[in-house]
Amino acid sequence: MNYLERAKEILEEQSKDDATYNVAARAIAPYVKEVLLQFAETEPEFAQAIAQKDGSFADCCKACVKNAGGHISDKEVYEAAAKYYFPGATVKFEMTINLVGEADKPNLVIDFTDFC
Repeated sequence: MNYLERAKEILEEQSKDDATYNVAARAIAPYVKEVLLQFAETEPEFAQAIAQKDGSFADCCKACVKNAGGHISDKEVYEAAAKYYFPGATVKFEMTINLVGEADKPNLVIDFTDFC
């Protein structure tokens, strides 16, 4: 079994046992698992780090929200998760906005000549 397959197996199996999670860790767990799987698929060294880590996925989620207080950003959560498995890792976030969204609308054109 290669590291990616092992990492996937570990994350899938360990994410099922959420009895030890606190409320915040339980809330982020499914999202963290999906992001970690994506990281493992794109970075072979990261998959190896997950496969060889002694700690558990539950410990990872708890570490992500340890100092959260009343709020925490997605970037902080995902970066903490990455660092749990691969110390020194960073996460780059890129967000864009699509004003049309998924709606199938024509572009709105306003003729300002009526207002002048």
